[in-house]
Amino acid sequence: MPRKAPSVETDVNQVVNTPSGAESALAPMPNSLSAQFGLVGLEPVLEVVKTIIWTGQLHGERPASAIICAEVGSGKTSVLEKIGCETAVFLSDFTSREAKEIVRNEKLTHVMIGDLLSVLNHKSGTVKLSLNILSKMTGDTINRDPWDGSPIQPRKLGVITAIPPSELHAPKLRSILWSSGFASRFIIIRYTYTSKTIKRIHDYIASNAYINVRPFVMEIERAAIDIEIPHHLSQLIQALSGKIANDRIGARAHHHLRALVKARARMRRSMVAEKIDLDTVEAICDFFTEDGRTI
Repeated sequence: MPRKAPSVETDVNQVVNTPSGAESALAPMPNSLSAQFGLVGLEPVLEVVKTIIWTGQLHGERPASAIICAEVGSGKTSVLEKIGCETAVFLSDFTSREAKEIVRNEKLTHVMIGDLLSVLNHKSGTVKLSLNILSKMTGDTINRDPWDGSPIQPRKLGVITAIPPSELHAPKLRSILWSSGFASRFIIIRYTYTSKTIKRIHDYIASNAYINVRPFVMEIERAAIDIEIPHHLSQLIQALSGKIANDRIGARAHHHLRALVKARARMRRSMVAEKIDLDTVEAICDFFTEDGRTI
């Protein structure tokens, strides 16, 4: 049953990202702070991933799934690897062995797989089983342990992973991701760097600060809260959904956006979505377009 969101003490995660406007939520951290986490240049991507992880704490919504699509060396895996959160687990690889522990961990709402290609580089039988499990995670409510058939607390899980742009539409992935409709379950996050951001990254490396990085710890309040979206915002979300649809109907994109708007409200500890939540998601939507966002 949904319950009201209690007030929670402000943590460092909120201090970093308390928005005064849509773009401020995506603004870079102070260099001294982002350097502590090894996330220089990646702050906007981190904000998107945080929002997706918070979709796991909404009543009636499926935890959103995403594929981060960016060039090799652009830090897409680093964002996932550096997040410390009890509701999301990072894996460098994924097989049925890891899935067994995930399904039995009731705290988890998301699985973060550092590289989707690592899942596909096993023997064909292992790949087929892994993809079947991922498909069930992102498409079904899991109410039985897949290994012994015993009843478990009904679970919905999201998956966040990463892949280079050259591989997203490669022939070997066409049938796996696109022909089957599997990819439409995922938000595709695309980004490239500006020359200014590249300079920030090189200045950070030259400073030697990367030898002392620590995890970016997310304090997430676990509870399936029912978040209301007022009618006028619902209409705006519906109009926005066409911008990110990667299938003909666009229903899944519409669902994704509603979950993200609710997640932004949830991050504010509010039970009602407001215009600031939609504005932030609209800014985030640039990541979900074919051209992606330049950061």
